[in-house]
Amino acid sequence: MLQCAHAEQKPLLLMFGANWCPWCRELDRILARDKFLSTLVDEVFLRLNVNVGQYDRNLGLAAEYGLTNLDDTGIPMLVVLRPDGSLHALKNSEDFVAGSGYDKESIRHFLSSYAKH
Repeated sequence: MLQCAHAEQKPLLLMFGANWCPWCRELDRILARDKFLSTLVDEVFLRLNVNVGQYDRNLGLAAEYGLTNLDDTGIPMLVVLRPDGSLHALKNSEDFVAGSGYDKESIRHFLSSYAKH
């Protein structure tokens, strides 16, 4: 995937989560189904969901990007990598929460900050 990001000169958006996690499923659903956000993600990023299971899968990969205590920080966690594979940003999805759900405007603001102007 990093080779594709480099070739396309797009940042890579990694979402560390799990299918048992309702917040992970909801964020994935928003990124895939909201017309504006899904288009933005497709235009700006290459996106990859990374399954952490019951905090027993892909933890080595998570640790490479500074995510060493996912059971403490919670999931989903977003990682943005530059096209060369270097770490650009870590984002706890809690920052997108408003009330009992995600605030799409907060998600849009975060994702838009990586769009080429």
